[in-house]
Amino acid sequence: MGKLFTPTDDRQLWCVREGTGQLPVYVVPGLARDSEFFLISPAVSLENDQLLWLQHHLDALTSFKVSGHWLASRERAESVLHKCPGITPAYYVVWGNTKVDKPDHSIDGSSPPDIQDEMSTNADRFVRYVCNNAGIADISATRILWYRFCQAAVNWMVVEGRPLDMLFGVMTTIPLRRNWKAIMAAKFPGFGHLASINDKQRFSDALKVTEVGVQIEEAEMAGVNNEGLFTWSVEFETRDSFFDHVTFIEQENYKRLGPVAYYQRWLKEVRSRYDGIMASLRAYWVQSSVPVGDVDKGLPAHRRFLRWFLKEGRVRPDAPGHPGIDYCFSDKSNDHNAVLPAPARNPPPFVLPDLPDADITVDLRETGREKT
Repeated sequence: MGKLFTPTDDRQLWCVREGTGQLPVYVVPGLARDSEFFLISPAVSLENDQLLWLQHHLDALTSFKVSGHWLASRERAESVLHKCPGITPAYYVVWGNTKVDKPDHSIDGSSPPDIQDEMSTNADRFVRYVCNNAGIADISATRILWYRFCQAAVNWMVVEGRPLDMLFGVMTTIPLRRNWKAIMAAKFPGFGHLASINDKQRFSDALKVTEVGVQIEEAEMAGVNNEGLFTWSVEFETRDSFFDHVTFIEQENYKRLGPVAYYQRWLKEVRSRYDGIMASLRAYWVQSSVPVGDVDKGLPAHRRFLRWFLKEGRVRPDAPGHPGIDYCFSDKSNDHNAVLPAPARNPPPFVLPDLPDADITVDLRETGREKT
């Protein structure tokens, strides 16, 4: 180790601090490859969960280890470690539910928020629920991991452009306005017939004779605010495993309660979730009323840009005109090349007979009476 790392100063007391955890470490400043490095090691005896927490943070700092010590560059180490003014390592052990001061810098150079303040009550309850069901004793470390997973999920979907697999479903972000599915459903009322085609190739061939792709790319499908930035929306595709599990639960409840009490249970569930339902509806309504985007097609193609266009809420899901085609595919026929007659685009109007005058006299000869 002497050939690789040469100490230049006495051992110092530093600490690794993040969120609700803080553990002391010993740091030996020195030189390695003509650069300043820190040789880091634990300063006190640690419990198993504490050791895992410390290893997680130091492994993220550097992957180079020497005889059980972590060797990291001084610049990178100082972004995570904090100098302790005292000399007693045990004094700087903070573990459990006790809060610590916010660190000055995180690994990426920014100042992360306090996890306890950032996480909502429901999120914290969920973490405790998972720990209780999975037998995880370290709730604090689990809370930190859950918080980090949620933070990274947004970049994973938006920046990396990849779906987030939640096992029971897949979450995806798309650069369309929140009510884009409602707009497309109004524009293509017959899309459900195409969606029922199970074969992917046949479904793709059927889409080619429609204007779905063109309509998706229309500027009105983007929500654009005053800064000219388009909005993102989150979509969730539920897998069969979710419905299978929920169906099993509901079947058990139906057998236990019977039809009448089962309906009363549904009504109770709706009323108990009233706040959540209204919050979801409100968020959908507000985000759907974001101004619509527009592109000035009068400009040359290389100078066009997306701009704020309409007032809030003015989204018109009008059906487009019929595409100029003479045939379409049908998933119920084996003859995919069959030529079907084109639908009548301008049906003839109904011819109504002239209405009689209001004061006409009708002679009812069978009864010998007249009626006016």
